[in-house]
Amino acid sequence: MNEQAPAPVPSDTSSLLSSEYITLQIAAFVFLIAALISIIFWVTRKDAIGKTSLWINIVATVVLTVSLVFRYINVGHIPYVQLYETFFFMAWAIAVIALIADFSLRSRLPSTLSALLSGLILVYIIQWPETSREGMPLVPALQSPWLDVHIATAFLSYAGFAVSAAASVVYLFNRNDKVDELSYRLVAFAFPLLGLGILLGSVWANEAWGRYWGWDPKETSALVTWLVYAGYLHARLVLGWKGVRAAIFNLAGFACVIFTWVGLNLLTKLIDMSSLHAYIASANV
Repeated sequence: MNEQAPAPVPSDTSSLLSSEYITLQIAAFVFLIAALISIIFWVTRKDAIGKTSLWINIVATVVLTVSLVFRYINVGHIPYVQLYETFFFMAWAIAVIALIADFSLRSRLPSTLSALLSGLILVYIIQWPETSREGMPLVPALQSPWLDVHIATAFLSYAGFAVSAAASVVYLFNRNDKVDELSYRLVAFAFPLLGLGILLGSVWANEAWGRYWGWDPKETSALVTWLVYAGYLHARLVLGWKGVRAAIFNLAGFACVIFTWVGLNLLTKLIDMSSLHAYIASANV
């Protein structure tokens, strides 16, 4: 999400073993433990095991939050400049949204799904090379509080869509109406957040580039994603779509989220298409 790659924040080999990286590894491990215990809960249906998995998930989320704070201190901004940082932030957002859903909807399924999703995302980025994890300062266009709230809102919406999509996958296997309803509720929660994120992004764009909307590939893709989910909600609420059709529609919406988040970034590099919102892949780009 920058116009050019700035110089990396000074770091050395020991930085990879810093408190940020260590807590990230711990969080990944604890999330996967939570996921395992959650699976045991769904097999046994023992409430004590369910509560244990929930508390372990909470611990993992707290550890990941600490890691996120360390990252913020290390680079001086909310982690969203590098592609690595977006995965980092996404894992945290998924964990937070799922815990909110767990307590508000009184269901163990969101935290089960988030433990697996967040754990796997963290394991994935832990394997990235050192250059992909080096901190980067912000270019002037990114030094805005509007951008911070835009990014945070957008990724919280992405997280809601991610947990919802995972629930739709579960539904396609077990055809449980409660899972179908959970998936819908998560979309209903995330949809206005995405709209707000787009709106806040336009305010930032006007501050940074003197225009609210420029049909940049990222802007266009985000709008298409919002429209797809608007179609999903219309089909659900007006046309009465539920079950398999709704689940497939929901997964199509999440495919748009993935494309907007990372797919478009890869495509712009592949076909050499300019975008003011391209993530930095590594410090050496």
